Amino acid sequence: LTLLESAGEGLAGQLPWNADPSSIKSHLEQTGVRSVDVSRTVLDKFGTVEWLVTFTRNSGAIPPGAGNVDLLRVAQDPDTFGRAAELSVNEIYAGSAALSGTFTLDLQAPEGPRIVSFDEPPERLARKLEEMSTVGQVYVTREEHGSGWDSSYVSPGSVGGLEWTLYFLDNPGSSDGATFPPGSGLMPPPLIDHSALIGSDATVSTGAISQGSVPLGGFLSLTVNGEATEAIAYDLDAAGLESSINDLQSIGEVSVKSSPGVNLRVPGIAVDMDKDSAVGILSGGDLRHHLAPGDLFRIGGTPDAFDGAELVGTASLVPETPFLDDLALASRSHLNIGEVIRTGMESYKIVRNGVKVIQLTVHRAEGVADGTFYKLQVSSSSGGDTDTTACLNFDASALQVESALNDLPIVSSSGGASVTKS
Repeated sequence: LTLLESAGEGLAGQLPWNADPSSIKSHLEQTGVRSVDVSRTVLDKFGTVEWLVTFTRNSGAIPPGAGNVDLLRVAQDPDTFGRAAELSVNEIYAGSAALSGTFTLDLQAPEGPRIVSFDEPPERLARKLEEMSTVGQVYVTREEHGSGWDSSYVSPGSVGGLEWTLYFLDNPGSSDGATFPPGSGLMPPPLIDHSALIGSDATVSTGAISQGSVPLGGFLSLTVNGEATEAIAYDLDAAGLESSINDLQSIGEVSVKSSPGVNLRVPGIAVDMDKDSAVGILSGGDLRHHLAPGDLFRIGGTPDAFDGAELVGTASLVPETPFLDDLALASRSHLNIGEVIRTGMESYKIVRNGVKVIQLTVHRAEGVADGTFYKLQVSSSSGGDTDTTACLNFDASALQVESALNDLPIVSSSGGASVTKS
């Protein structure tokens, strides 16, 4: 075979008259822009050969399995008797027309629909949607959909294309211009016009994966000792609620404080953080599917308390002083300086905890390789007894130093040590 190509490709090399399928495949894939499957059948005792060539990937087509390729051109040298070969090329199935063109998407915005390209990048689609007054913040992903993407044969008529997923994270509403809580609200189904979309049976379909929750709204009333407040708006601030309650005649003066509630768990997502680290390792999903920039979320804590606080023990606040008395911790040896604790409904920041704090500084000459570098020796407060840690590397982590110290009987018997590194 002196010629086997689509018109104008100029593929190099010649092939035996009965070339095996792998040779035909390698020859046709010289272009680097397509993939083919090839099979070979010997039709009779005279060695008549038939190859079946299936084009499974065509560069530039969406999906790559689409695209109608021109008939192959084939030429063969005369045989040993000088006779010209009888060659024929037949098309069994024409490739489907690749996607191209545009469609329009409208979310009932007075500004009208947005024109979307058949392969619109997700970031650009998000920006187009956010131009609409009926949309707040949205995150968009785009993925391959259906058949024709993995360079393998699919049955004629199989559906393939692109799929966008829209995550409506912040929607217009009546609470400072947005729904409350953030992300709530039912978005109208998009109106689609795909008359300008090109391709075999080209169409656009939509479906809701999950509906947004109904946003908060309306009014409430509190009843104390049989006396009810006036109607209270759901988003009334702390000062307004305090005033409403203090209008009641059956109670004395009341003070009110408010804070965001962050008890609804983001489904499937967890964050791992090393001690002293400012970076968390996310697993189980993508936060951008759930939260908009600026949204408040909490890592850690417990869902049992309204503010996510963890019960660590009991104590009494000495009246008119900043001191805690009768402290009994349930799950730890001490409270850390800088932690915020809540007793009753009041929150306090720990500024002193009676725990001894020691600063340890190590240094070395530039260029010295890391390795076992130092030991720590601890003496008992009563004097006399000392314990020494195992050797520690210069670059030992806070956890490694903490573990080495807590392995010492003097330290562990005194409640243990907590180590941070900076």
